[in-house]
Amino acid sequence: MLFATWLQGIGSILAVVAASAAAYFAWHQFRLDVDKTAKHNASGLIAWWAKHQDGTWGIIIENSSTSTFSMVNVRYCYVAKNQSKAPVDENITLQVVPPGVHFVAVTLNGAETQKLWDRTITIHDRSELHPILYSTRFQVYEITYKAGIGQQWRWSADAGLVLANS
Repeated sequence: MLFATWLQGIGSILAVVAASAAAYFAWHQFRLDVDKTAKHNASGLIAWWAKHQDGTWGIIIENSSTSTFSMVNVRYCYVAKNQSKAPVDENITLQVVPPGVHFVAVTLNGAETQKLWDRTITIHDRSELHPILYSTRFQVYEITYKAGIGQQWRWSADAGLVLANS
């Protein structure tokens, strides 16, 4: 009888260990799924140079995800046609970027002549834009932003998309 009680105790301990291991692996898989979903959502924000059909140069900021991003900072640069000048390195900071395609006009003389909200439009017809894809004079270097779930993300031309605090 003592042996049966002892055997039953070992069985209970093994059941607890197995349940704990299963719970740990389930939690670990859940975290991986959450991280994968968060990164997939965060990868929906991109930016590049374009020229609007009206001749205005600027930055396209496209949010192809289903959520809104906040505190979006786009660091870009351009080199004026007069190559003797140094590249102009500037930032655009938007408090919120909802889903969609947004165009922010950029003055190419280094001086901000309009308020940011006066030069930002939402694009409904992409034929209005001509992307600048092959120029070394116009580049987007980095985008930092906060996803809807509060994670801070950073995209750079060098590192790609990473959590900003990692």
